[in-house]
Amino acid sequence: MLAHLAQAAMHRGRRFADVFVVAGADRLGAATLEMLSDNARAAGIRLILMIDQPQGDIERTVGTGGAVCVMKLFNHRDAEVAAAFIGREHRFVVSQVTREVGRAFTDGGGDTFTGATDRASNALPGAVRERGATTGLAESRGHTWSGVRSWSSTQQVSSASVSSRVYEFLADPRQLMSLPETSFVLVDNTARGRRVELADGNPGICLLDRVALRGGDG
Repeated sequence: MLAHLAQAAMHRGRRFADVFVVAGADRLGAATLEMLSDNARAAGIRLILMIDQPQGDIERTVGTGGAVCVMKLFNHRDAEVAAAFIGREHRFVVSQVTREVGRAFTDGGGDTFTGATDRASNALPGAVRERGATTGLAESRGHTWSGVRSWSSTQQVSSASVSSRVYEFLADPRQLMSLPETSFVLVDNTARGRRVELADGNPGICLLDRVALRGGDG
């Protein structure tokens, strides 16, 4: 009955509203929703459908007449249907991270020892020593030792990441199932394009600090 009253109001000479919101739209059935969508489009009225379980024929009707609010879902299949309706997008994500650590250690050493002994005499062997003659004797010894040691250490760290292009949901089904009770995802198809926004209808937000009582022009 309410759906027929809304249909009749849309056909009046003057527009009765700028926005028409239907809560629990899945209970009306696909045919009724299609009728409301057609009449709202003809009357220039923004139609917002709030659907609990977008299944069956209703799934094909969602979004044909205006904006759609996707709120918290408790069933995983409903969340998958809602995520597919919200859409997908291409994005670049990090798919691989590589980290390499290398270390080199070198230790070396060596010892060298050298010894030499020299002995020299200027006396002539077999000759008769004369008075006043001198005999010279010289002896020298030398030792040389040297030690060498080398030590070096090298450490190298390198990291690399690889990004790949994926085609994923704008809103993951798990995220839709974990939304707060007052939050919703607004999907609006207009002549300017498709707009997807996350909003919150908690009335307590207006009581928070630094919250404007009136929205801006943007």
